[in-house]
Amino acid sequence: QSGDLMTDPKHRNKNHFIQLAELTHIACKHEGMKIIISQPNKNSLHGFVNKLGFKTIDEIIRWDLKLGMKTVPLSKLVNNSKIFKKSYLPYAKRVLKKYIAGTPALFNNPLQITIGKIQRDNAYISYKSSEDRFFIKIENVTLWIRLTDVFWIGDFDNYDSINSVVIKKIKRLAFLLGYNTI
Repeated sequence: QSGDLMTDPKHRNKNHFIQLAELTHIACKHEGMKIIISQPNKNSLHGFVNKLGFKTIDEIIRWDLKLGMKTVPLSKLVNNSKIFKKSYLPYAKRVLKKYIAGTPALFNNPLQITIGKIQRDNAYISYKSSEDRFFIKIENVTLWIRLTDVFWIGDFDNYDSINSVVIKKIKRLAFLLGYNTI
């Protein structure tokens, strides 16, 4: 994976993003990597394709699940308040308590092809870990989630087992946690 490349808004339009990407690519070449993949956002896609020579081969699928019944948007309220932000995470952990799963040694998307596949091994998972990211298990599906302004689901480990019961439980958890968007 190309890397987490970001430029502070005060330093945009100074070619720093491209310089960071090029340095990352030099390091990858030095390590013997044969392929580099990236998942750019709308701001960086132009640079990757037009300045760094990347080719678009696929897009991430994004679904927004809206809850049928709205809840108090706790997540948005606490993100705007330092006082409430500290108490929200313990609340979220209590709500998720029976669903929180241990960190797996490997968490790969079974639908990805072998070439260019991100190896989500222990090192990768440790690098991406933070206090607002969890592995939860609903039925026999493990989800990697992040609780920010929305209830993010990064990936599932078992796509074939996602059914209406799993979706209903995800929506219920989002409702209890104060999220109107998944």
